[in-house]
Amino acid sequence: MALRFEVPGDEAAATLTEASAALSALFALDAHIQHHLVWLAEAAEAFGKGPDLDDEQTKDARAASNAQTERMRALRGDLADLAADAEEQLPAGAVANAPIVKEPEMLILPETLGPQELMLVERSFSAGLARYVHEATMALRPLRSRLRTFKDVPSGQLAENIDAFLAAVHR
Repeated sequence: MALRFEVPGDEAAATLTEASAALSALFALDAHIQHHLVWLAEAAEAFGKGPDLDDEQTKDARAASNAQTERMRALRGDLADLAADAEEQLPAGAVANAPIVKEPEMLILPETLGPQELMLVERSFSAGLARYVHEATMALRPLRSRLRTFKDVPSGQLAENIDAFLAAVHR
């Protein structure tokens, strides 16, 4: 099997650990967003406001959000490849100590709909977004630095993609 990333053997374990942390944080961020968006879409529908009734401003906001989500998912794909390649390049006898991605815990959102519930979901969404963006940032920064020390082009490109993601989420 051809490897996409050339991870030095003495860097493989640390790279795997950092890639796993970044993957877990990005999966948790995506899951948090999707979990809340489903609730909000159901709430909008309950009030008779489906996506087909969106105004241009809402459509533009959705498009921007979807583009950012797709960039995040592409980054996750690259990180998954890196983690797999790092695991493959672990020194003989070394094994990964933890699963590559940890399953995020999802907050249980209200089953009823009213002003209090909407406020709770809005606060939960904002707090979780801040938390998971912070966790992703903290996981991606050391990995980006490590990737810059590798000699292969894909690692350098991934470091640039991480830079672009970090710049986008910190605007």
